[in-house]
Amino acid sequence: MESQEEGPEAIYRDLNIRERVQAELKMLSELADVKSKSAVRFGKLRVEILMDSSKYSFKLMNEQIVFELALGRAFPVSKPRLYLRTGLFQPFINDLRDLLDDVLLPDTWNHKMSLASVAKKLPSFLQRLSSDAHNALLVQKMGKFYLGERFTLPELAELKPLELFQSFKLETDRIAMHYLGISDTHLFLFVPNLQPNVLSSKLHVPSEAEIKYLSLFQFA
Repeated sequence: MESQEEGPEAIYRDLNIRERVQAELKMLSELADVKSKSAVRFGKLRVEILMDSSKYSFKLMNEQIVFELALGRAFPVSKPRLYLRTGLFQPFINDLRDLLDDVLLPDTWNHKMSLASVAKKLPSFLQRLSSDAHNALLVQKMGKFYLGERFTLPELAELKPLELFQSFKLETDRIAMHYLGISDTHLFLFVPNLQPNVLSSKLHVPSEAEIKYLSLFQFA
């Protein structure tokens, strides 16, 4: 499983951006009610934000609520993704959805915004989430999914609410392999970058080592 404990220098070659990211991480570490840690995993700088669950009405076995900020190579021009990694209640929303826009309301991301300012909005978001817990339809609509976004198999395997299944589709001259993902609220279809090859009646199924990325093809 890909889990190198590397810093921003592994992702950001531009010195100015690297210094910006390092300053962002320092500001996060100085917040009073937030614990954070970062590592490069699955090709992105991932920042875990840990919050005390005792301040909220969620019935959790764990004392911490974990969010994850995923920073791509185009950060800060490209906004980070914000994922919830703790299952708070059903329907679970700790799947593939990006919650950044919901957390920032009524503001929106811009390249001058800091990660610390995102973290400061998490308590109010959790309060809203606690108040809306009874409204399953409203909770289900939270967050955004991005067609074409790429994931590795180990990355998807870490998502506990997501059940992943191989599926096969008979096409004109081949058998194509897809992955079907099922969460509490959505169905996902993932298409491997490396398509299976068919020779005569034989089917070649790529191994996990051969499939570098899966792309989110469509969801329902």
